[in-house]
Amino acid sequence: MRIERLHLERYGRFTDRILEFRPDACLHILLGANEAGKTSALHAIGDLLFGFEARTDYDFQHEQKTLRVGANLRLGDGGALSIRRRKGNKNTLLDENDKPLADDGLAPLLGSLTRATFFAEFGLTSAALRAGGDALLQSGGRLAETLAASSAQLSALTRLRAGLAEEADALFGSRRAERKAFYGTLDRHHEAEKRLRDAVVTAESFAAAQKAVAETEAQRERLDREHDELSRDLKRRERAFRVWRKLNQLRRLREEMAGLSDLPAVSPELVKEWREAFELQAKVEEDLARQQIEEMEATEEIAALKIDAPLMEMAAEIEALRERLGETRKAESDLPRRREAARAAREQLNELARRLGVADADALIARQPSDAAIIGVEAALEARNDAEKRLIAAQETMAEAERRLQELERGQESQAQIVDPAPFRRRIAAFVDIGSEADRARRERLAQDHAEAELFKEAQRLDPSPGAPDALARLPLPDSARIESFRRLFEELKDFEQREAREAERLAQSLAKIEEELSALRRAGEVATRDELAKARHVRDETLAQLEARLETDLIARRDALAKLVAADRRVDAVTDSLLDDGARAARFANAMERREKLLQERESCARAIEEGEKRRETASSEWRRLWSTSGLEPHSPAEMLQWVEDAREILEKRRRIEEARLALVALTQKLEENRAALTGLGQDLGEVVDRDLPIDALYKQTRAALERLEADWSAAQGWAARSESALAELARAKRQREIAQSKLEQAQADWPKAIAGLGLAENASSIEAKAALAVWRAVPPPRQALLSERHRIQTMEADIASFEAAVDRLIASAAPDLASLPQRDALTALGQRLADSRQAATKRSTLQEKQQRREEARKKLLRRSEGAASALASAYEVLGVRESASLRASLDRLDRRFECETGLKEAQRDLVESGDGLDEAMLLEEQAGFEFDALPGEIERAKIAVKNMVDQIALAETRVHEARRLRDALAEGRDAVGAAAEKAEAAAELLDVSRRWLRRAAAARLATLAIERHRETTADPLIARASVLFAAATDGAFQTLGVDYDDADAPTLVGLRESGQRVAVAGMSEGTRDQLFLALRLALLELRKGEPLPFIGDDLLASFDDDRTRRALELLAQFGRERQAILFTHHRHVAEIASQMTDVRIDVVRL
Repeated sequence: MRIERLHLERYGRFTDRILEFRPDACLHILLGANEAGKTSALHAIGDLLFGFEARTDYDFQHEQKTLRVGANLRLGDGGALSIRRRKGNKNTLLDENDKPLADDGLAPLLGSLTRATFFAEFGLTSAALRAGGDALLQSGGRLAETLAASSAQLSALTRLRAGLAEEADALFGSRRAERKAFYGTLDRHHEAEKRLRDAVVTAESFAAAQKAVAETEAQRERLDREHDELSRDLKRRERAFRVWRKLNQLRRLREEMAGLSDLPAVSPELVKEWREAFELQAKVEEDLARQQIEEMEATEEIAALKIDAPLMEMAAEIEALRERLGETRKAESDLPRRREAARAAREQLNELARRLGVADADALIARQPSDAAIIGVEAALEARNDAEKRLIAAQETMAEAERRLQELERGQESQAQIVDPAPFRRRIAAFVDIGSEADRARRERLAQDHAEAELFKEAQRLDPSPGAPDALARLPLPDSARIESFRRLFEELKDFEQREAREAERLAQSLAKIEEELSALRRAGEVATRDELAKARHVRDETLAQLEARLETDLIARRDALAKLVAADRRVDAVTDSLLDDGARAARFANAMERREKLLQERESCARAIEEGEKRRETASSEWRRLWSTSGLEPHSPAEMLQWVEDAREILEKRRRIEEARLALVALTQKLEENRAALTGLGQDLGEVVDRDLPIDALYKQTRAALERLEADWSAAQGWAARSESALAELARAKRQREIAQSKLEQAQADWPKAIAGLGLAENASSIEAKAALAVWRAVPPPRQALLSERHRIQTMEADIASFEAAVDRLIASAAPDLASLPQRDALTALGQRLADSRQAATKRSTLQEKQQRREEARKKLLRRSEGAASALASAYEVLGVRESASLRASLDRLDRRFECETGLKEAQRDLVESGDGLDEAMLLEEQAGFEFDALPGEIERAKIAVKNMVDQIALAETRVHEARRLRDALAEGRDAVGAAAEKAEAAAELLDVSRRWLRRAAAARLATLAIERHRETTADPLIARASVLFAAATDGAFQTLGVDYDDADAPTLVGLRESGQRVAVAGMSEGTRDQLFLALRLALLELRKGEPLPFIGDDLLASFDDDRTRRALELLAQFGRERQAILFTHHRHVAEIASQMTDVRIDVVRL
């Protein structure tokens, strides 16, 4: 779909603006300054295709309901479509005659495309291009998905590898972690081994544990006794400090009560009654004296008041005139201004009358036309002007249509010489893959060189090194199974040697411990054993036999034998006594000797096994070196050489794939060279001067460009008839519009005399005269209304002033003749002041009289209360034996103090009982005799610290008791040595199982990684292939192609490849290069998109491009525009200048 004509009827800042797009152009450039409306035009296309949104930002010049945009579209099948779109809720899609179409009438063209997708893929700003490019490349983006999953089988294999790696990591890893099964099992093995070492309990350790328990319990009991003593001492000091002030208070209260013992015994209630009567009597006397003074002052003030009764009777009339006084003064001040306004309005009307040729203002007012007459003249004037404008516009349109028709007729001869490009199109179709194949050949050549260099480096990294990959291929390598058998053999030997070494070390340590144990037993004294006892008995028996044999000999021999027998018997007795006296030590010594003998035998057996293992290792090493002798390599360990063989075979496999790729590249190069001659002939048939030394893809591009020029010329020739027919229709439509405009103008001229008659103009008056008269009559109503209004107000003000002055004269004459000599306003003011003074005096007199009545009533109440108080005080004077009020007050105060002391004494005694811990006053006084009050706070604080320290010591002692008991109980219960040994064996077996499972999963994950890498090397994505070609063209050859790298998480990332083989990540590219990459990706995506080809619209996409890359980008967009429409908005003039210099492509520059 292409836009041939965009009509911005009412949209944004546009009104009836038409943008024409040449149908034969490959690229359309709309050049306009900032705020010229480029973005508005872009959004207008979006609203045309998808309808206006509920809220729009482009109603700032036209009302929303009037927004409208239209276009003439050329569809992919050659059909034409004219549509218009208005702002509304329904029937918003119209045809060229404003007839409603179905709101989803564009659905067959748009398919599943939405407004958001359109502005994300087809209508792009530079910011949207970058955001869309980032979204394509980011994790989870469309391009990232394309790179990551070239086939369903690879995705499944990737998930399988991730699962295996995760399972292997859960079992074991280079970094220790508790969550890994291997390290958890290893910790269990170490713990069981430690428990096994600590499993033996001795009698000495149990006795020491019992002794530790007894000692810690005794220490705790001693601390408890000391704590009780300290607590009792602290309690005594705190009690003495609490009751010290209370005892002093009791003493002071008793002394004070002794000084009040002369007072009579009366109840507190009677004293309270006397106190209230005394205070009441004093207050009554004070109130009566104050009332007498107030009464005298009020009588004098009433006598001095002056009140004018007749004047107060005329108060309503005076107040009414005072209210009118303000209005009258305002009228007198406004009257000059009103007269001046009336004069100015009359002068303005006289001037307007002069302009219309009327005598004066009164005559002008009389000839004022009606509003209907004025509106009729305005309508006639507007109709006449509109008809004249339409006639001029129709004449200009007709002239333009005639000019276009003449241009088409002049170009008819040149169109006839163009040939049909269809045969050439069929011939070039055979070479459609040349561009991609040539690009693929270059990329494969670079990739092959890079792969051979990397393969050589890998071969050099092998240790031992076989040299180059070719030399490695010639080596006779042993079979992996044979190497694996040697690896297992050496592993078994290693395990055997380590096991025997550990056993030898264990035996040596055990023998050393036994020797230390025997030495310790010998240091305590000679140790007798059962062997020694048996030996002594044997000697005794032999001596006895010798004695028996010598009974018949001489006396000296018998004595000798008898002495030996006695010595042998004593030796037997001594050994027997030693065994009986120190049986436990002897038993331990004998046990140690037995264990020592057993360990010595085990050590000899272990030494023989180690010697046998060394012989087996020498034999295995000889056979291992003999296995590699034919290859000429000095092998390392079997495990290392097994990995070496795997690496070597991987290198050989890569060498085989590189050789296959080289053969395929040779075949592809031969195919391209075979097509060169046919492609050269096609270019010559198209009239091109062909350079046979050009690269095959450049030759194809040259030939393709020549064919595209021929196709464009052929399309232009084929469109000539349609444009001629359109120009004739436009000319006929312009003539009809001119005839309609002429008819409307003649009708307006016929209605003109009747319309202007209401203004008093002649029938032949021009529109200029009518417009001038209409302006004057429009100016008449304001001054006319002002003049009539001011006249009425002046008359009303003058009448009100005269009425007010007459009323004031009458009032002064009757109420205050002495004020007649004053001016009326001053006399009225003075009269009002007299009335106010009289009113104030009357009000004050009434208030004073009311206060006199209230004082009299209060005096009577005070007298009654005074009589009752005097009766109560008479008994007080008699009981207390006083006659004056001052003496009575002092006696009452002393009685109140005595009552307070009695109450305080009772409270102090009760408080002392509560604070004294049950001790009476005498005991507390006796206890206090041994303390100094000033020193008590410090002593209490020190005692608290001592108690706290003692509590801490007790807690520590209790902890030690619990720990000693726990250790004793643990020794008494014994330790599970058998269980520890079983747990150690179980942990060792589990370690072996975890290791085997980890090895299987790690190896499987590595095999999956190798398979994925091989698959990626043999697959390629059409999007990346096409984007590579476009990116190379956009960067003017700075980058040859695009590639894919994979990070540590196996996520694919896009990179650019330079001619040198350097790989540049997207983040390492300049801003302009990234924009060119994003543009190439976007165009590649659109080329692969199915459905109706929609226009691609870019708004300032080339802002970050230099001149050379701007030219390349324009060529790229023009090439893209041959299959689908490309429109570029820009405010950079140099972009349009570069486009105008490109003569090999057709670029349409439209200025906004």
